[in-house]
Amino acid sequence: ATPVKPSDVKRRVTQASGTVKLSPIGPQRVWHVHSEEDGTLVRDGAVGDMVAWVVEHEGKVVMSKNANASLRYKYSSSLPQRFWLVDIKSYSLTLSNVASFAPSSSGANLTPSTALRIAQKEGRRIDRAIDYLPPPGGGTG
Repeated sequence: ATPVKPSDVKRRVTQASGTVKLSPIGPQRVWHVHSEEDGTLVRDGAVGDMVAWVVEHEGKVVMSKNANASLRYKYSSSLPQRFWLVDIKSYSLTLSNVASFAPSSSGANLTPSTALRIAQKEGRRIDRAIDYLPPPGGGTG
């Protein structure tokens, strides 16, 4: 018999004390997930994969959502979170690595151009009036 590689193993998720424990239960594809700088969750695979997102905040699952229609999802860019993919039928079989996202402190690490790019990607408008500083002497420019 051919041995089963760890990367070919389905995993069952159980939550205990804010940790996710994985246990093998049989051969299955394993997806890879990661987060982008703005908090967008990204998965590999293809649209139509029978998977769902699970998001955990402060040790508690706060969201589970069908992920078969898209390879990207944004839950929050302001909350630290851990996330992974599960089987869409059972919502209990973990099918990916467990990844995390930690927001930067009030965006202080972002350059203005990066912050603008993220805001545009999220469909937000930035009030550029705050970028104007009057010249010395109080003129209006």
